[in-house]
Amino acid sequence: MAKLGGWRLDLATGYAHHSEEARAIHELGPGEGFDLGGALAYYPAAAREQLRDALQACRERGEPFDLELPFVTARGRDRWVRACGEAVTDESGRIVALHGALQDITEQHQGELALAESRARLDAVVRVLPDLWVVFDADDRYVDVSDPGHPALSAPWSEKVGRHLAETIDPALARQMRAAADEARDTGQLRSYFYVMDTHQGGRRHFEGRSVPMDGGRWMILVRDVTEIVHLEHRFRTLTEVLPVGLFETDARGWSTYVNPAWQDLFGLHGTAGLGTGWASAVHPDDLERIRATWAKAVAEGGHFAQEFRVRRTDGVERRVTARSNPIRRVDGQVVGHVGSVVDVTQAHELDQARRGREVAEEAARRQAAFLSRLSHELRTPLNAIIGFTELLLMQQPAGTPAGPLGHVRDAGAHMLALVNDLLQLQQVQQGHLPMRAEPVDVLGVVQACTALLDPLVRRCDARVVVDVAPALSLSTDRRTLQQVLLNLASNALKYGRERGGEVTLRAAASDRWVRLEVRDDGPGMTREQQRRLFQPFERLGQERGGQPGSGLGLVITQQLVQMLGGRLAIDSAPGAGTRVTVMLPVEATGPSVAAPHPTAALPAIAGTPIEP
Repeated sequence: MAKLGGWRLDLATGYAHHSEEARAIHELGPGEGFDLGGALAYYPAAAREQLRDALQACRERGEPFDLELPFVTARGRDRWVRACGEAVTDESGRIVALHGALQDITEQHQGELALAESRARLDAVVRVLPDLWVVFDADDRYVDVSDPGHPALSAPWSEKVGRHLAETIDPALARQMRAAADEARDTGQLRSYFYVMDTHQGGRRHFEGRSVPMDGGRWMILVRDVTEIVHLEHRFRTLTEVLPVGLFETDARGWSTYVNPAWQDLFGLHGTAGLGTGWASAVHPDDLERIRATWAKAVAEGGHFAQEFRVRRTDGVERRVTARSNPIRRVDGQVVGHVGSVVDVTQAHELDQARRGREVAEEAARRQAAFLSRLSHELRTPLNAIIGFTELLLMQQPAGTPAGPLGHVRDAGAHMLALVNDLLQLQQVQQGHLPMRAEPVDVLGVVQACTALLDPLVRRCDARVVVDVAPALSLSTDRRTLQQVLLNLASNALKYGRERGGEVTLRAAASDRWVRLEVRDDGPGMTREQQRRLFQPFERLGQERGGQPGSGLGLVITQQLVQMLGGRLAIDSAPGAGTRVTVMLPVEATGPSVAAPHPTAALPAIAGTPIEP
């Protein structure tokens, strides 16, 4: 029953005798036997040497042995055995034989290995988890802890173990923790609670706690330090509260869940009056149905919202505002809410109504540029902080853990930062603040640099890029700006051309005093109506509902960069026939602003829809 067999090694004959159970362990038939060499052959190399040394020491010096060794049966099965032996002497004290026992301990050894592996895995999980867990007995006294030196403890573990919970922390918090454990035991549902506490390493920290019932009346609390998340949200809320722009956030239904003070002042709805669908009460009655319909469509389709309407506050003041919003998407693409801004455009509207001339247009442009510049610079720093702290928190999570809400914060922050950067660049281009320097530029070198930068996108789109540039073609222009123009046009051709396996052609050739650059794709093409809307800011022709990221500002920026280089841009496209974008640039440029040396009217004609400077 113990799987224990006996053996005897006759030193005179070198023959090993085994009992019936010992032969069964070797998986030998009745009567089968072997000499010492045959017995050792059942052990792998390292174990064989260990057993041979033990047998030799026992034979020469009478030293007994007790070993646990790997073992391979006559049928080739891997086992573990315990081999014990001692010397047998005659009347004169001379060692004449060795005898001992052999036991199959495979199941015991495998159980010990499994237990050791389980303990190792548990220890590894405990080490990498940022959470602290503490176990209490039925009388609420400290029993065990995952890390005695964890910074989340309110006092050193040596001062806590064996003491009652209410003796070391605020009694009200202790009752809350125990009540949560009782509730979880009664309902089977865990409940989170938040609290603030001073730690034994100094500093006041924010924590999320969960109480878990255990057997025998014991219970456990899981504690996570959420101080950085709380501070992150506080900084974000502080940012929104000081901005002079009305900001709002909604849930997936389109109901407002947050409005900042600037929004409340603009609508005249304070406190919770503007939450849910309360905003509708401040919209001018003549505009209400239109706004409701367009907002419902944006929510249903998960799209963007951009409308101008009038607000009539309870104090009788009427304002004209522009509202814009973007959907907030999870990593799986599902819309979980919307975030947007509301800007008071009353003054700009009144100026436009009163003057209707160049002075009004210049003033509106200046105000818009100042607003974009201020908004962009004020948002970039906190957005970078939000993304950075979120990435840091994600790095602290165990490997394989879903990003969850932190991933939503990170993705939304990255989207907002990209939009801010595009707005800032557009404002710089419009104000002429981009430094430019004319220099001889090798067109082929610029095109090759662009294709190298576009290689990851080319691979992702499974596309092919064809380069057709006349040899030794050069012009005098700003190299960085020319490269950005080509990158913008080629990346658009890759993203919005044929979905898979498409071809994008980059062609350049000289034409009198001009260089003609073409970017052509074999995608679905565009209608005339789409081409007329193509260079409007934030216009993406319905692509905002697709999988390609973007803000709708890339082509607007590209158009203005081409004009700053003294050139002209045109679109030639038709449904099902692909799209060709043509850029004409002068061979020679003068001055630091890279202006064309010839009037724009002298530019040669370009096929397609011209985009005039």
